[in-house]
Amino acid sequence: MTLSVLYDIFCEVIYKESVVVSPYISITGYRTLDDVQRMLAVFQKEGGPQLGRKLAVGVMISRKTMRGIPTKWASIFVPKEQIATIFASHRDVLNVLHYADFTDTNVSECLIDALALGGEHVNALQLDMTWPSPNDLQRVSEAYPHIEIVLQVGKRAQDACDNDVERIAQRIDSYGDLIHRVLIDDSMGYGKPMDWEKLLRMYRVVRAACQNRSEPIGIVAAGGLGPDTMDCVGLLPQNFSDISFDAEGQIRSSGSSRDPAEWDRGERYIRAAIATLKQG
Repeated sequence: MTLSVLYDIFCEVIYKESVVVSPYISITGYRTLDDVQRMLAVFQKEGGPQLGRKLAVGVMISRKTMRGIPTKWASIFVPKEQIATIFASHRDVLNVLHYADFTDTNVSECLIDALALGGEHVNALQLDMTWPSPNDLQRVSEAYPHIEIVLQVGKRAQDACDNDVERIAQRIDSYGDLIHRVLIDDSMGYGKPMDWEKLLRMYRVVRAACQNRSEPIGIVAAGGLGPDTMDCVGLLPQNFSDISFDAEGQIRSSGSSRDPAEWDRGERYIRAAIATLKQG
């Protein structure tokens, strides 16, 4: 057995037994393993792993698509039976299942069921929700202790705190180690450009509020990122060396996550994101 094979086995064992929060470059909207392999080849060629990043593979699911309830997203979300086929084990990949629901319905039960559909290679769960209960997340953590939790703080969540940065930071801190990463996102898949100066202020407050955690909370820049818009991250990479990037709407020429991802744009985005990190 070669040293390379031993290293791969070691990485897989360690990753499965603990939550390792590594920064990433993400695209949300994968539909096949071929899409993943195509983006991974570009990611590796451009030097993403050498920057300490992983390629995050984002696949969407919602309570409605999981429960067979009619929804406008049914044509674009991957059928639930196929989700596990998209996630493959690889040391340079973070497989992220994005769960969307804003009704607060049977939260822990639905999240646990969603993770089961993700299969054995799912690594993380992003919560596209409005302040889910810590008790629900505790039950998820007990069922899947190796799964990383990413909390999206979208427009609804910010409005629930009257857009007060200190209150938002306190809500994030109240989850303690139940969450591992936070994504403040005003765009929520619609390609709206981020306000990097606003995000810089917010993430500084969040990091300060969460300083007593056992591990620093990971942060994600999202909102309008794509092949031609990486300049909108401004000075975020210079201020947060461990920042992650997440793109969705701008991987479509329409700018809307209701349309299929265009992988030529995905390739260009990955190159642009890595170039941005190298400059920072």
